[in-house]
Amino acid sequence: MTSFGRSILGIVFILVIAFCLSFAVSKGTERWGGIDLTEDSLYTLSDGSKQIVASLPRPLTVTLFYSKKAADNTGSDFFTRFHNYYYYVRDLLRAYARHSGGKLTLLEYDPEAFSDAEQEAERLGITAHPLTESSRFYFGIAVTSGGGAKEIIPSLVDTRPSEQAQLEYRISELIDLASRRKKTRVGLLSSIQVNGEDLSPYMRQMMQMQGQQIPEAWLTVDQLKRFYEVQDVAADVASIDPTLDYLLVVHPKELSEKTLYAIDQFVMRGGKLMAFVDPNCLLADEPPQQQNNPFGGAQHDKSSNLNRLTKNWGVELEGKQFAGDLRYGARVPLRNGRVVRFVGKMDFDGEALAASQIVTNGLDTVTMFLPGVLRTTEVEGVEVTPLIRTSPTGNTWTASSFELGGPMGMDLERLSQKFEPGAEELTVAAMISGKLKSAFPDGAPKADAAEDGDGSDGEADVADEGPKPAEAHIAESSVSNTVIVVADVDMLTDSAAFQRSLFGYTMANSNVAFLMNSLDFLAGSDALISIRARKQFTRPFGLIDEIERKADEQTREQVAKINEQIEQFDSELSELRKTATAENVGVKQSQAYEKERVLNQKKREATNELRAVQKAKLDEIQSIGDRIKVANIFGVPALVAAIGVALFFVRRSRRQRAEAEGARS
Repeated sequence: MTSFGRSILGIVFILVIAFCLSFAVSKGTERWGGIDLTEDSLYTLSDGSKQIVASLPRPLTVTLFYSKKAADNTGSDFFTRFHNYYYYVRDLLRAYARHSGGKLTLLEYDPEAFSDAEQEAERLGITAHPLTESSRFYFGIAVTSGGGAKEIIPSLVDTRPSEQAQLEYRISELIDLASRRKKTRVGLLSSIQVNGEDLSPYMRQMMQMQGQQIPEAWLTVDQLKRFYEVQDVAADVASIDPTLDYLLVVHPKELSEKTLYAIDQFVMRGGKLMAFVDPNCLLADEPPQQQNNPFGGAQHDKSSNLNRLTKNWGVELEGKQFAGDLRYGARVPLRNGRVVRFVGKMDFDGEALAASQIVTNGLDTVTMFLPGVLRTTEVEGVEVTPLIRTSPTGNTWTASSFELGGPMGMDLERLSQKFEPGAEELTVAAMISGKLKSAFPDGAPKADAAEDGDGSDGEADVADEGPKPAEAHIAESSVSNTVIVVADVDMLTDSAAFQRSLFGYTMANSNVAFLMNSLDFLAGSDALISIRARKQFTRPFGLIDEIERKADEQTREQVAKINEQIEQFDSELSELRKTATAENVGVKQSQAYEKERVLNQKKREATNELRAVQKAKLDEIQSIGDRIKVANIFGVPALVAAIGVALFFVRRSRRQRAEAEGARS
C-alpha cells in the first residue's frame, strides 16, 4: 500500500474511532443523566426538583403520551418542532425518575388510533388534536398515584421558549400536587368579587339571556385552587376559622372594626397573612352604574388599606400617593403615535426585586398599576424587609379620580407629564417579621360587642355573647410570625397577570409567581420557589432579529403612510357630503367614487411594496438558515477531517526529518 493510501486509511480509522467513542460515552453516561453541556444546564434538574422527588411520601407514576407515528404519517415538516420538544420532555422526565430513588415510575406511550394507549390518554384527560378523520395527535403528561390522585398537563403543543422555560416547574408542580393527601387551606377575604359567584346553570343561562356579565373567578385565584383549598371569608366576618392555614386579603375596603379585629386575632394566633391593598384599584374596583350622571364613576372611592393593623406592625400605606419611577415605567404608545414612559404602569425587574429574599429572587418582571407607597416605622421586635421597591430616583405622585377614570378615559400624555423624578427608594411590597402585638390592646371593640345584641337587654346579650375561653383576646403573638403587604391589587387581575394566546391564557409576567412564592415562603416550602425562579433559556438570534427589526420599521412607516392617506380621504369625503345638495349630489358622488378608486389603487401599490419587503426578509432569513444547516451537516466532519490530515502531514514531516538526520549520521 502506498503512503497516500495509508494516509487515507488512517483518516477513515480516525473518523470511525471518533464516532464509536462518542456513541460509547453517550450510552455509558445515559444511566446517570449524560453530560449536560448546555449553557443553563437545561437537561439537569434543579435542586428544588431533586428535593421534591427525593422526599415523595408515596410512589407515583408519570405517563408521557406522544403520538410520534401519527405525526410521522402526516408527512409534514410541521411536526419537527414537536419531535424535538418531545425528546427534551422525555429526557427531563427520565431525570426525575433517576433522582426519585425508585418512587417515580415513568411510562411512555404512543397512542395509536383505537389502541389501549389512546383509551388511557382519553381516560386521564390528555387533549386529542384531530389530524385526520380517524387519527388524533396526543402530547401530554399525567401523574397518578395508587390512591387515585391525578394531575395532568393536557397539552404540550405550545413550544414557545417562554413555555419551555416553565416546563420543569410545571412537572415538579404536578408531582408535588399528586403526592399530597390534603391541600393547605387558604381563606380569601375581599371587598370585590375575586372568586366569582357560585351560580346554578339555570342562573347562568338567565344572566346570559339578559346580557349580564357572569362574575367569574380571577385566573390568579384559579391558579391558587390548584395548590390550595380556597375558602371564601365574608368581608363582614366577626371571627376567622382558626383551622385556616393562611388568610389572603385582597382590597380590604372599608372593613368594620369587628372584621379588622378578627384578622388581628388570626395573626396573633400564628395564622399567616398576605394582604393586597391599593390607593386606587384601577382595573378591579368598578364603580356603580350612574345612569343619570356620566361623571359619577369618577367620584367612586377605589382605595383600600389595612393601616388600622399594619401601622402597629411597622408598615403603613401612605394615603393616596402613588409610587413612580421612570426607570421602571412602562413604554406606552399614545394615539398620536408617540411613546412615553408612563409611571402609572410599573414593570419592576432587576434590582427592584430583592435578590436576597427567596420570595423575589429570580423573578423576571412584576407588573403593577398605580402602586401605592408603604412607609415603615420602627417597632420593637419587628423587622420590615422591602421586597419590591423603586430605584433611588423614585418619587410619589398623585392624580384626581377624574383624571384616572373620567368619561374619556385616561389622558396618558397629561398624566406622564405630572411625574417628576425624585431622590428616594419607595417600597411597594414588604415583609413584616417578628413577634407582633395586637392593634387592639384593650381587646375586642366594644361597639361591635353591643351590636351583637337585639337591643332588648344589652347587658345580658353582652354577657351571653362574650368571648369563650378558647377565644380569649391575644395581646401579642407567642412566636415570631410573618405578614406580607403589597400596595397594589390590580397586579392580580386577568389583564395584568395574563395574556391570551392561541392556546388560551398564559402568564404575562411574574405576578402569579410572586403570589405563589409568597404563600410557599409563608409555608416554609422553598423547593417550588427555587424551580419557579429558574432562569429562562431563550436563545435570541441577533442577526435575524436585526433583519426583522429593520424590515418591521420600514413596514410600519409604509403602513403609517397608508393610514394617513385613508384618514385624508375620509376627511375629504366628509367635506364632500357636507357640501352635497339635492341639485349637485350626483356630481359629488362621482367625485367621491373617483377618489375611492384612486385610493384603492394606491393601497394596492403599497400592499405590493409591503409584500416585497416581507419576502426579502424571509428570503434573507431562509438563506441564513440554509447556510447554518450546511455548516452543521458538512462543517464538523470537514473540520475533523482537516485536523486528521494536518496531524498526518505533521507526523510525516517529523518522520522524514528523523530519517534524514539518521541517514546523515
